[in-house]
Amino acid sequence: MLQSSTRLCWLIVLSLLLFSLSSTQSCTIPIPQCIKCNSSTTCSVCATGFLLNSDSTDCVACNYPFCKACSSSGVCSACLTGYTVYQQTSCIPCNVTGCLTCSSTNSCVSCQSNYTLTQSQDLGTCVACSIANCIQCNLNGTCGSCISNYNPSANQTSCIACLVNQCLTCITSGVCGTCAEGFNISSSGQCVTCSIQNCAVCSYNGVCGSCLSSFTLSSNSTACFSCNIPSCLACSNVNFCQTCATGFSPNVNGNSCDPCLVLNCAVCNGAN
Repeated sequence: MLQSSTRLCWLIVLSLLLFSLSSTQSCTIPIPQCIKCNSSTTCSVCATGFLLNSDSTDCVACNYPFCKACSSSGVCSACLTGYTVYQQTSCIPCNVTGCLTCSSTNSCVSCQSNYTLTQSQDLGTCVACSIANCIQCNLNGTCGSCISNYNPSANQTSCIACLVNQCLTCITSGVCGTCAEGFNISSSGQCVTCSIQNCAVCSYNGVCGSCLSSFTLSSNSTACFSCNIPSCLACSNVNFCQTCATGFSPNVNGNSCDPCLVLNCAVCNGAN
């Protein structure tokens, strides 16, 4: 009976040993300073003073304090939480809230998600950006830049959807402040094609609302023409004066402003 029990104990020990060996991977290719492999070609644990490289195929000397990963060349590539790589030669404390990478203890060069990098007194700081669709928050909590098709509101406290076609910057969701090249802002704040020469503001596509200074809008609002009649204040059509300067009146053909020689006459009907 005792002999049977002894044999059973040995069988249990042998089974545990075989299980242990089968569950531990061996390195087919020897990896110096590796004390445990997780596959035939990759290491999972290196000896003290050595760290895994990025693809776990080598143990490299990595004696930098607070470094958690070294490159194959032996320089630090990643630090422990709360520290950042400095010139690949050390891990320095990163005291900037929301910072991903510091250039010095108190200056950040890249921020974590939902934070925006902002320069303040030559130091990079990270500002928490809680404004929806904002990609550039300011120190005072306002938004300086929004994602595509959104614009900062007038007080920069929100990003508003810009629903105006061909608009670069919206004042409100339906009113444009700056149109894309080749488009003009209409009187209703839309972006319209304005191919009318010398038109200052187009009301709709191909329809002018007002002309540039010294130009007159045609009766159908589709053209701006210059009024080259001397002493004429306003033309109603090309070479046809509607209103002359004081002391002058349009002639019968409307193509000139003639002096009004009648004493104390405000408006002459003809040359005299």
